[in-house]
Amino acid sequence: MNSCNRLEALLGARHPYLGEIERMRKFVLAVPFEKFYEPVSVIQGIRKKRKLTNLTPEMVNAWIQHVYCASRVRMLTLEEGALGELGAERLLTSMVLIRSHVEAAGMACLRHHELRQWAETGDSSSVEELIPPTFLGTSMVRAQKKAESLEGTLLLSEQDKIPIGRMVSALDDFISCGELEGRAHSLYGFLCEYTHPNMRAVRDHIVTEDHEAEGWFHCYRVQAELTEEHFVMALHALMSSMKAGHAACEMLRRTEAGFDGTRGFLQFPDDDDVKEIWELFLNWPEGLS
Repeated sequence: MNSCNRLEALLGARHPYLGEIERMRKFVLAVPFEKFYEPVSVIQGIRKKRKLTNLTPEMVNAWIQHVYCASRVRMLTLEEGALGELGAERLLTSMVLIRSHVEAAGMACLRHHELRQWAETGDSSSVEELIPPTFLGTSMVRAQKKAESLEGTLLLSEQDKIPIGRMVSALDDFISCGELEGRAHSLYGFLCEYTHPNMRAVRDHIVTEDHEAEGWFHCYRVQAELTEEHFVMALHALMSSMKAGHAACEMLRRTEAGFDGTRGFLQFPDDDDVKEIWELFLNWPEGLS
């Protein structure tokens, strides 16, 4: 019995969220990964920033492919884990994995956003600064500042990672068509409750009784007491992240940089492609919004 089958059994009937999740995964899993070429990066250090100097079509295409492929692999793997944990009635670990899924979706949305900004403004500086940490960013850069044992273990090319808040803002921008409604930040903040050691996330692991005079008696348990609402909440969060993340990945997969002999250009998905991506991912079927 796979993860979705177990969840169907727990929910009592085939739930529309599960159907939508399975439909999107089936499409994504059917799209093969293709081999691509990556040239050597030439990076210039400017004070604390590092900037790519060989922003060629080949480099841009390699960056697009890396982001698209890495985001898709990460999301598919996290989906399987989140659904498996939810099917085993472990909400806490499922929500932690869904939070990581939102981050992966945000990475794809940020790259798509920066490419669009470059095409609209003609200013490539943001992309030139974004490519190096995409390839060479690591959380260990910050860790070594407080751990002497890590000093000297990082390569000179390795640098700080891209802030998660920037990725979540790009996710917000993507799903709200630039209106920045805050839905992605709200979702991400809620999921952080399960990742951080906060009391709220383990309330379902507590049996509470009123004290006869004043206060309460509490008893913790390893297994949470879950209701259908818990499963629906988690599935909705995962489905929301999947819709944005896989749509952004599909936009990237169909984006290409080129050179016409005079100047470089970015070729984005045409109207038919955008319509197909909308219908495949972003258009919420009636009853699922």
